[in-house]
Amino acid sequence: MPTSLLNLADDTLRLIGDYLDDTDSIPLPSFYPHSENYRHRFDKQLGGSHRRLRNSCRRLHHVLPQGELHVEIKWMFMLKIWMENVPDYFLRSVTRLRINLYKQYAKDLQGCWSDFTTFLTRLPNLEELYLSGTPFCEHRDSVEISTDKLAIPADMILPKLKSFANEIECGHCLVYLEPLLITAPNLQHVKSVFGFNDIGEEEALDTSNRLFDLRRRHNIKATKLETLYLAVNQSYTTEDVLVEFVDSCPRLKEFVITRRIGDKDTRLTSLFDVAALSNRAPRPWQFEVRSESFGRLSELADEFRDLKHLEILDCAMKLELSQYVCSRQSYRGPLRDRDPTAPPAVRNDDRFRVSPERYEDIYAEAIIAATKVFVDKCPSIRTLRFWDDFTQPNTGIINVPNRDWLRWESHVIVDAESGKVEITVERPPKCFTWQFSSNTDGTKMGRQS
Repeated sequence: MPTSLLNLADDTLRLIGDYLDDTDSIPLPSFYPHSENYRHRFDKQLGGSHRRLRNSCRRLHHVLPQGELHVEIKWMFMLKIWMENVPDYFLRSVTRLRINLYKQYAKDLQGCWSDFTTFLTRLPNLEELYLSGTPFCEHRDSVEISTDKLAIPADMILPKLKSFANEIECGHCLVYLEPLLITAPNLQHVKSVFGFNDIGEEEALDTSNRLFDLRRRHNIKATKLETLYLAVNQSYTTEDVLVEFVDSCPRLKEFVITRRIGDKDTRLTSLFDVAALSNRAPRPWQFEVRSESFGRLSELADEFRDLKHLEILDCAMKLELSQYVCSRQSYRGPLRDRDPTAPPAVRNDDRFRVSPERYEDIYAEAIIAATKVFVDKCPSIRTLRFWDDFTQPNTGIINVPNRDWLRWESHVIVDAESGKVEITVERPPKCFTWQFSSNTDGTKMGRQS
């Protein structure tokens, strides 16, 4: 006698449902650093096969549990529908939420904000929140807005929120929405922007510190953050970035800083310029950091000594081989967007001209030596990233309008039995074009008058 799906036992049906439920295929966190602008991983279609099977008949609806929901809200009326028409048992299934109200603005700002915060509190199992587009922006070039309009309710709490990405383009809204973080006591992963120039340096620094003021006010001695992706603008010093976050996040496992040229210029630049110097044989390396705060690389690495759990570090370090020069045009393609007004390439006779392949070998040697400096100060590090200027590779060409970058990664392998440390360099390095690496989070002034 043929057996149909409904003749199977309940446990077998649940097992089939588990195989169809693909909502856990996206990692937590699902966002990327600001320099990696891949297609968004958020996918509200995940779990669709499971839901369709569950809704196919009464028995399956009764046997199969309600799966996780990934919700994206793009229109104001959708927020109202979720607020007024969706039952609580359905809201309890929402684990990921993306607010993506692009260029839509609330007529009643305070009423919309109240609806939004109330809606969040009705999602007890929410694990990841994206703010990609906000209806709360009413900032204009000629209008001053009080931050009190977006006050966080005193009793608001998001108990299971672990991942938060603040991707708002308006710099004002981005820093004013940051206190939402304090409502999530179990937050582990954050993507945000540090400061915003156009609202004034003092105001930017003040608003960026509001999170830590709230943390002290709520008697939270240390955050549980494990992943922190920050974008900073060129005008902010290294102390502004490191002191604020290294001291406040002792449990960090992954710390990535992306530095941009300016508040409206989204292209990448380096936070630390490190010059690698050697006497060639047997090439003991010395590293100088071109910074007012640090002279040697060991001083910079010492800043991370208290991060006992740190495994992945990218602090926007540009590593330069000051004593070597080569032409990369032969193997990396022609230099793009060369400035026609730039002076011709200048040859420095004090530098050693080497082949492109040899240049990469020497560069990898320098990375291994630099990684050892960091491992001595922070033994938990397993991956360290360095950046190399792709468009100006020691050829003397300057004023290139659009820079591409090469990102190098070193990996630290520790033998579990002997404790022996081995450092390897991933080759070839990854190329980041200026179009791909440009990020607009926190770079705009909101609505234009």
